[in-house]
Amino acid sequence: MTTIVIYAHVLDSSVTIKIEYLLLVLSKKNASLLDTLGQSKRSIASQLF
Repeated sequence: MTTIVIYAHVLDSSVTIKIEYLLLVLSKKNASLLDTLGQSKRSIASQLF
C-alpha cells in the first residue's frame, strides 16, 4: 500500500513539474494565473498532509 502511495506521489511530482514548466512559459503573459494555481496547489497539499 505504501509503495503505491509513494509511486503515485512520485508520478504526481513529475506531472506537477511538467505543468509548472508550462506555466512558467505562460507566466510571462499570465502571472496572476500562475499565482492562483500555486495557491490552490498549496491548499490541496495541506489537505492531503
